[in-house]
Formats: sequence, structure tokens, C-alpha cells
Amino acid sequence: LTSQKVVLLHSTMDSEISLSQSTKVAGILESAGKNVELIRLEGDDHVLGFQKNALTVCKTTFKTLGIESGDKCVL
Repeated sequence: LTSQKVVLLHSTMDSEISLSQSTKVAGILESAGKNVELIRLEGDDHVLGFQKNALTVCKTTFKTLGIESGDKCVL
């Protein structure tokens, strides 16, 4: 990794992978001076069940790539 942005999205109620794993990775990357953002998807599980979190994932993906999402994230 060089200067590119790393975005970690993790559901707070994930039953497959502990949120602490993403928190640790984010901390390691931050300590190394990398451009990292951890976004917590509140109340959701490993497979997203809440429309608001799916919308966050969609919009964040486009934003991270520097592309306007426009109406592509409308559910």
C-alpha cells in the first residue's frame, strides 16, 4: 500500500467475523501512516439486512473510487 485510500466496512453485529478484527487492521494501517477509514454498519450482520447499510456500502464504494453514484445506489 502506498497513498491510496483503504475503506473498511464492518457490521457491528457480524456473527462471522468479529468487528475487533477490522478495528485491529485499521489501527495497524493508521500506525503505518496509511490512509484508512473504518465505517461501522450499525446493527447489521455479515450479510446485510438493513437497506440503510446497503446504501452506505454502495455510496462509499463510488465515493472511494472518485465516481458520482447518481441514482446507481437507489434501492
